[in-house]
Amino acid sequence: YSTFFRFRYPVTEDALLRMLQCAQDNRYCFSIREAGMDADMDDVYDHRADLGVIFLTELTEKIIRRLLDARDLEFHEIAAVSPCIYVRKGHPLANQEDVSEEDLAGYPYVSFEHSQGVGTDFSEEYQTLSIKKPAQQISVNNRATMMNVLANTDAYTTGSGLLVERLTSQAVVTIPLSGKTRIRLGWIRPCNSKLSPQAIEFIGLLNQS
Repeated sequence: YSTFFRFRYPVTEDALLRMLQCAQDNRYCFSIREAGMDADMDDVYDHRADLGVIFLTELTEKIIRRLLDARDLEFHEIAAVSPCIYVRKGHPLANQEDVSEEDLAGYPYVSFEHSQGVGTDFSEEYQTLSIKKPAQQISVNNRATMMNVLANTDAYTTGSGLLVERLTSQAVVTIPLSGKTRIRLGWIRPCNSKLSPQAIEFIGLLNQS
């Protein structure tokens, strides 16, 4: 059997590793991909994947909902979490209980690079209307590089704040962004499709993570 796993979210990677540790079938084929949200939706729509994992924010939900509806895909929420920034433990902001957008002025911003033609609605980071474009920006194409940059510089990025201790650099911490609406993390599948037993197992592990 095969299913799709969204590799940039630590909770998804954790669920995958738990599933691999418990796998008893004689034959299976797991697809582990580090791809953008647009590719995630396309793979589920084209039936290359049983399911995908994405997140919605206040700014992106309307457009992503329209894209899901156009592809006859349905979204199932797992959790709603407060957006956070990711910084190294020794960062000047690391000891604050929360941070405002004003606190972030002057620090480099790290983001995942986008494929040509892919809009910010598919951004891997938490987008806000009021954060100005930083003067110093760093673009990366994988999560490992992202964590290394954060752990060794005063740069920051934004996201769900969900970390898995055994998978994430202990040099990186998260701090809530004050005054922001929640991020809705969930999984998608074709409407009215029947999930395989393995996909159901993965969703259970994802909820645990």
